[in-house]
Amino acid sequence: YSAFNTESSFTTLQATVTQTIALTSGWNLISFYVLPTDNTIANVLSGISSKVTIVKNNDGFYYTGKANELQSLTTFEFGQAYLIKTTSAATLTVQGLVPSSTTVQLKAGWNLLGYPKTTAGTASTELSSIWSNVSALKNLDGAQTTLTPGKGYYINMKAAGTVTIK
Repeated sequence: YSAFNTESSFTTLQATVTQTIALTSGWNLISFYVLPTDNTIANVLSGISSKVTIVKNNDGFYYTGKANELQSLTTFEFGQAYLIKTTSAATLTVQGLVPSSTTVQLKAGWNLLGYPKTTAGTASTELSSIWSNVSALKNLDGAQTTLTPGKGYYINMKAAGTVTIK
């Protein structure tokens, strides 16, 4: 019989990281590799909300200055991409933790896909588990073969699939 507990556990603490996204006047297609604990759109955009008119994704919209009960989109999520329309150029700065991996479910047809990594990657490698079902990958600049941190993407799937970005 031992009076000592031999079980132990470890918690890995990550340092807070800052992500900066340059927004141009007009439409921007973005994603996040960091999110704060309070990932509400109102909180994340608080420093530039006077320049943002609307945020949209596959699931809904958020109009700045409107009541929360009128919004169909209220939070930012890893793995999602967002169209943000601004009245003038702005710099969006977000502090938070980087996820070790993010799993995203994609439906057949067009989807918006975020890239929650801090370094760029080749699309066919990063999306290898679903690449055979991808018929198009593009952003506001056109067709893409490289995934870039902070950017969002339109992805056209031949069939539904799930991808984990690590």
